[in-house]
Amino acid sequence: MKRILWLVLVVLLAVTGGLPVGAEGIGGEAYDYFPLIPMNIWLYKVSLTEEKVFSQLVVVNGQTGQDIKTTVFFNKTPVMEVTYIYNEDGLFRTKQISAEGVETLNPKQMVLASKLAVGTGWDWKAADGQAKETTKVIGFEEVIVPAGTFQTLLVQYEGVDKSGAEFREKAWFAKGVGYVKAVTVIGGETITKELVGYGELTPVDEVDKN
Repeated sequence: MKRILWLVLVVLLAVTGGLPVGAEGIGGEAYDYFPLIPMNIWLYKVSLTEEKVFSQLVVVNGQTGQDIKTTVFFNKTPVMEVTYIYNEDGLFRTKQISAEGVETLNPKQMVLASKLAVGTGWDWKAADGQAKETTKVIGFEEVIVPAGTFQTLLVQYEGVDKSGAEFREKAWFAKGVGYVKAVTVIGGETITKELVGYGELTPVDEVDKN
């Protein structure tokens, strides 16, 4: 089970508000649908196949140059740091740090393209050939989650991670919010993430109380 949760955190990660430094005019629709704003937070309900439920909190720590750093908390415990960048082609994941070590994504991995027309897609393959991913923009859907009702763009990801595990994920992105729902199938497990709330970071002790 622990291995499956780590795989899910590697495959799924995301994140509302004003513009981060250097993002204006960069990222296109990737920024619209996946705005990574320093000091913003997203809280998700994570449900597993056997009806176990967990919480996941994503915090945008800040930005240095192009690098936007986020931290993922699982049941209030920090488990991963992920670095993203925007450029004229879209939003990319560049590095991940967890208990399993530091992973620099080479080449950088596209999360969303700057243009997101229905039916379009893109491919990614790690330089060492161990991991690969194919992404396709599926269409528009209305999604209801604990945080509310959202008009979303559905994007599908599928591929193989560096351990050889096959995965398939559907993620629903809402403009100005980020992803509001994601369903991932990996290692015989189905993991559903639903947005519970999002907003600006409050002091850590207040976040912990909630």
